[in-house]
Amino acid sequence: MPSSRTAAAGVGVALVSGLAFGGAGPFAKSMIDVGWTPETVVLVRILGAAILLTPFAVRAWLATRRDLTVADGRMMLAYGAVAVAGVQLCFFNAVDRLPVSVALLIEYLAPVLLVIGSSVATRSLPPRLVAAGAVLATVGLIPVLNLQVDGGIDPIGVLWALGAALGLCTYFVLTARSSAHVSQVLLIWAGCVVGSGVVALTGLIGVMDLHRGATQVVLAGQQASWLVSAAFLVVVATAVAYLTGVLAIRILGNRRASFVALTEVLFAALASWLLLDETLTVLQGVGAVLVVGGVVMVQRGAEPAPADHLDHPDHPDLSEASEVEPEIVTSRAVL
Repeated sequence: MPSSRTAAAGVGVALVSGLAFGGAGPFAKSMIDVGWTPETVVLVRILGAAILLTPFAVRAWLATRRDLTVADGRMMLAYGAVAVAGVQLCFFNAVDRLPVSVALLIEYLAPVLLVIGSSVATRSLPPRLVAAGAVLATVGLIPVLNLQVDGGIDPIGVLWALGAALGLCTYFVLTARSSAHVSQVLLIWAGCVVGSGVVALTGLIGVMDLHRGATQVVLAGQQASWLVSAAFLVVVATAVAYLTGVLAIRILGNRRASFVALTEVLFAALASWLLLDETLTVLQGVGAVLVVGGVVMVQRGAEPAPADHLDHPDHPDLSEASEVEPEIVTSRAVL
C-alpha cells in the first residue's frame, strides 16, 4: 500500500491521465467537423504517437528482447489491429454522428458486455453487485440516448459506439492474456505501429476513406490550425495520457487507478462543452451518472485479482503478468 502522500501524488497523476484522454474526442471531432474523415484522424493520431513513443519502445525492447516469443508477436499484431485501430476507428466514427460524451458513455458499456459474455459462456449468473451494476448502467443509457441532438437517435452512430465497446472488450482480453515479460510501453508502441499499418493499407486499397479536410478547425469558437488538434491528439491524448496512466498504475495499483480514470467521462463532457459547445441537459447528466455508477459497481463486484493485477481500461498497465480472467477485467481504455 502506498503512503498517503504517495497515494495523493498517484491520484493527481491519474487525474492528469483522465484529463488527457478526455480531450481526445473533442479535438478529434474538431477535425472531423471540417471535413477530415475519422479514418484520417485515427491515422494521424496513432502514427504520430508511434513516432513519439519510439525511444521508450526501443528501451523496453532492448530490456526484454530475449524473452519475447512468436506468440507475443501474434498477440501484438491482434492488439494493434483490433484494440488500437479497431477501437479508434469505431469511436471516431461514432463521434462523427453523436456528441462525444454520448459516444464515450456507450463505449464504457464494455465491462457490462464482458459480464454478459462471461455469464453466457459459463452459464452462470454474475455476483449480485456486478449484475446490479450492469442493469444500472443499461438503464442510465436510456435517457442519454433519448436526449440526442436534433431530437433523434442516430442508429449508425450508436452502432459505431457499440463497435468501440466490443473492441474495448477485445483489448481487455488481449491485455489480460499478455505475457509477463511484454512491457506495456512496447505493447502500446507496437499497437500504434500495427494500427497505423492497418489503417494506411485499407485506405490505399479503398476500403477506408483517407481524406484530409480543411486546414482550419474551430475550437472554443475560434479558428485554429488543424495542427493544434493533431498535436493535442498525438502528444497529450496519446503519449502523455498513456505514460501518466502507466505511472498512476505503478503508484496506485490497477484497480484504484481505474476508478480515478472514470473521471475521463467528466473531462470529456467538460472539454466538449468548452471546445465544441456540446451541452449536457440535466436528465442526460443523470443518465451519465447512472452509467458511470453502474460501471463502478461492476468493478467493485468483480472477483479481486491476485496482487492487484487488474488491467486499466483506456490505459494499459506496466504490471507483470496478470492472472485475471478476461471476463472480469473491468477497466477502461480508449487509446
